[in-house]
Amino acid sequence: MIIDIISPDIGRTQFAPTISRVIKQFKGSITKQIGFSPWQRSFNDHIIRNQAEYTAYWRYIESNPVNWENDGLF
Repeated sequence: MIIDIISPDIGRTQFAPTISRVIKQFKGSITKQIGFSPWQRSFNDHIIRNQAEYTAYWRYIESNPVNWENDGLF
């Protein structure tokens, strides 16, 4: 599972970008740069509503690579 924290910085645009559009453009850009698609088909979005949730997600993201070897799919 891939989790990223995205905080849109909306400047002067004609429309507000959706999370889906941001993810699609990000994935497309990376795929073009490396020449193949390493992405899963979808993503799991969640609105972080308070500092405690933010801290929990951030700790998960930071510690995730350290725990890869303990993953059954490693």
